[in-house]
Amino acid sequence: MKKAMSLNRKISRRRENAKLASLAENPRNIRVAIDQMREGLVLHEQRRIEAALVRYQSALTHHPRFAEAYHAKGIALRDLGKFEAALESLGTAVILKPDHVNAHLNTGEIHYSLGRYGEAAKFLQNAIRLDPDNIEAYNRLGQCLHKQFLFPQAVRA
Repeated sequence: MKKAMSLNRKISRRRENAKLASLAENPRNIRVAIDQMREGLVLHEQRRIEAALVRYQSALTHHPRFAEAYHAKGIALRDLGKFEAALESLGTAVILKPDHVNAHLNTGEIHYSLGRYGEAAKFLQNAIRLDPDNIEAYNRLGQCLHKQFLFPQAVRA
């Protein structure tokens, strides 16, 4: 019985992955996702965060592997004070696009604001590795290290 359920889950997961892949391969879906993303960014800039979030989610419905939309969604969730959901969305952006500097930086910022300085430092170090000229990442990393009483490293950062 357990093997049958496991097999059914595998089949279901494969079907879902195939569905997601076919969505992403459709050029029309990608265009719609980009349009939804742009609309979301305009709404976000206008501080209409809930409306922006709807657009970001729509972009992800049309293109489920759109790292930029996950990043924008994470920022919107952060702005709404939904930090754990924001971290989940930003984490997906990092998984989909490991070289996304701002996803690393913003994840580090949220961990810092939650008092998770060690976790924040990891993401900030990744941001610095990806963009060695990122002053904001160095500054926040120094603050994280200071909070952990790692004074010499904080000064270097």
